Amino acid sequence: MVFSFLFLLFHPFHVSVCEVVYDEETTAIQISQRIFLDDMEDALQLANDDPKFILMKDSAKSHQYLKAYFQGHFKLSLNERSQTYNFLGGEIEDDAIWCYLEITDVKQLESINLTSTLLTEVFDDQKNLVHFKIGGEKKSFILTDTEVRAMYQK
Repeated sequence: MVFSFLFLLFHPFHVSVCEVVYDEETTAIQISQRIFLDDMEDALQLANDDPKFILMKDSAKSHQYLKAYFQGHFKLSLNERSQTYNFLGGEIEDDAIWCYLEITDVKQLESINLTSTLLTEVFDDQKNLVHFKIGGEKKSFILTDTEVRAMYQK
């Protein structure tokens, strides 16, 4: 009984899942990132020297912390040019948070270089899975604290 409770309290692995989709119709790169809620809170507490911070729905402080964290740990370049993305926000769902980012007005896409160090400063066993879904193709990568880049090339 105690073991079951502890298992629910602490998940045994540290993983996030990122999906990068190019929507040719809207000419936008749409990015969704799923992260365990407690892991994201640990990272935000560390990054902001705010040990009691808890992510809250519709909180300006949560949005501010998440946006700043992503800007520091998640970078993209398209067609060999560094890009600024719009951080659209986060949505809490059960034990996870979904974060949404977007780059608009992408008329032509030859390549995407993605660099992610999300949570690697907090957990030495962190794995960040990245899935590119572009033009009917799917390419996947596993990023770690030593392998932080994923690339899609047409």
